[in-house]
Amino acid sequence: VNTTSSGDGRGWWLQTPGTTLLMENLELDGSGYDIYQGVRTTGNGNMVNCALRNITFPGYGGVGIAAFSSDYWNVTGTSFDNIGRVGILNWSGGTFSGNTYTGKGPGDWLDYAVDTNAGAVMLIENNTITACQGIASSDGSTSAGLLITTFSGAGTTATVNNNVLTGNTSGISVGYDAADASVVSGTGNDFSGNASYGVSNTSLTNSIDFLGNWWGAASGPYHPTLNPSGTGVQVDDNILFDPWSGYTYITATPSTSGPLACGVPVTLTFSLTTDEYTPDVFGYNLVVRADSEVGFGDFTSLNIFGVGATGYYNQFSPEAGVLDISGTTFGNPTTPITTAGTHDLFTIEFIPAADGTADITFDFLKVRDPANAPIPVIGTGATIDVDCTAPA
Repeated sequence: VNTTSSGDGRGWWLQTPGTTLLMENLELDGSGYDIYQGVRTTGNGNMVNCALRNITFPGYGGVGIAAFSSDYWNVTGTSFDNIGRVGILNWSGGTFSGNTYTGKGPGDWLDYAVDTNAGAVMLIENNTITACQGIASSDGSTSAGLLITTFSGAGTTATVNNNVLTGNTSGISVGYDAADASVVSGTGNDFSGNASYGVSNTSLTNSIDFLGNWWGAASGPYHPTLNPSGTGVQVDDNILFDPWSGYTYITATPSTSGPLACGVPVTLTFSLTTDEYTPDVFGYNLVVRADSEVGFGDFTSLNIFGVGATGYYNQFSPEAGVLDISGTTFGNPTTPITTAGTHDLFTIEFIPAADGTADITFDFLKVRDPANAPIPVIGTGATIDVDCTAPA
């Protein structure tokens, strides 16, 4: 589609209320023109597999799509390059999925792939948003991959999942002021490499849920009080972030057993689960504690590091009801765990001995990387219900 704008700020489409627009496989290039809004819409719409570029307007302007006062605008599989300010200014809701927004890098300008506001409800997923790094010299405003706020109306809600939001000033900027009430959550996002924040939040009261994201380090995001040892990108106040991606999880299955009669054994499998951001695992150590309703039976290593010279395993009981277990890889070559997934470590047989419910818990958990540095780990134990008393 060739632009017909004459430099007065008009774009390609002005959509009227009550209509639905489908834009598919279109290339919208505003080179040589001052375009304030490429597509201005007050109806519903779908943009699929399009390319928007060089949509700019003097004074920090230039919006690819301005969606107002409709039910939805969905953008899928579309690329945005050299946009003056915002890829899609969305007050309508809808989805932004599978798109690529490449900002203009550092300079006296602004970049936001999505600016959602005024009560819009959006799903933002599987996008790659980078290089939103500009700072406006006029007032010091900064760029972000996503801007989410209730400044122009209450009810703004965004679910942000599985995006790459890297190399920006902030990955996500939530809120305009302390009274902002945006509802925002997201998981599976990559926030590494953002200069100021992975996620920032202006609100003094909102708690924003960003559990299970990658912040650029296995130690998690840096927060001066909640995670001062985190070496990942910084996270702002009033944001839930722990646990983060890059953790390992050790679980015992089945999580519940019984009721079992005395002497009837049950075998639990203890497994290590890693994700795509977990460092290579070279070793583990954990102390398993069992309540007195059960005793320890057979222990079986499942040789996750291989067999023979490449793996070492040890277990001993320093006291009743406690089993200290360790495993590592060594030799040439070593065989660390390098792939994401669930890896069975060992099994333990438990022998019911007395009425009650036995909790199987971890007194100590350590998982280590090739440099012997700890990897964050969460442990989930199990319960065994024992009923040794026959009915009267």
